[in-house]
Amino acid sequence: MRISESNMADQYLTIIGRTRERMTLLQSQIASGKRVLKVSDDPQAANSILRLNALISSNEQYKKNTDETQSMMEATMNALDGFSTTLSKIKETVAQATNGGNTSEMSTFASNVDQMLSELLSYANTNYNGKYIFGGTNTQETPFTMSAGRVAVTANPNGITGAINIPVAEGRTQSSNIDGQTAFQGTAIFDMIIRLRNSLNSKSAPDPADAKALDDAYSHVVGQTGNAGLIVDQLTNHSTYLDSQKTQLDSLLSMQNDTDVAAAITRLKLEETNLQAALNVTAQIIPKSLLDYLR
Repeated sequence: MRISESNMADQYLTIIGRTRERMTLLQSQIASGKRVLKVSDDPQAANSILRLNALISSNEQYKKNTDETQSMMEATMNALDGFSTTLSKIKETVAQATNGGNTSEMSTFASNVDQMLSELLSYANTNYNGKYIFGGTNTQETPFTMSAGRVAVTANPNGITGAINIPVAEGRTQSSNIDGQTAFQGTAIFDMIIRLRNSLNSKSAPDPADAKALDDAYSHVVGQTGNAGLIVDQLTNHSTYLDSQKTQLDSLLSMQNDTDVAAAITRLKLEETNLQAALNVTAQIIPKSLLDYLR
């Protein structure tokens, strides 16, 4: 069967068009650094890229949640540490009042304890990043309030309890707080400090029961500080894991979607050679004017 020049011209024009399409794609891949610019470029790779991007997005959110929770628990640990340090100073004052403190010194001891009571209240009302960390789920309301005349400390009537759980991994949440009830036994520790202050004001040395209650309170808060520290350590390790996971996901995404620039340039040069050859052959078949138009 005889092939006409018209048929041959159509074939070469098709070859030229397809070659130019491949060249355009390669140029776009080199310029963008991305191998898959649309789903039709590589449907299987495009599906993997979508899945990897979703995993990376989740990883970034979990990392943000983890770091924010870690910062909140570090603030909690520091506040509890400050609270226990102040309790330790109160223990020293009580020991002085119990062991040979004379009547004239009792009012001074009482004044010192009262000042440290204010310090304890300040730690218990620590606000971090716009949230009261010991308010339980009521993070926008002051957890503890000193009454008029400094005769009592009252807890927020709307509550100082409740855990705030933050997702830090698929199917895993982490509590981001230690509530006021857990940290300070509600107002029990404050009530005990006020009783000690009042005893000293009345020129009475603290009795052994008061000293024991103070020791127990100190041990309790130190224990809560340790719990906060343990959570901080766990979150630090988890944050490191999420960083490692992100690196792996980025590497997989790069393998699927990043352009091999050297290979793409080599292919582009080959396509340019093929295009030039097709143009040269076509120039012998169709009129020069038409060829010029196509160029």
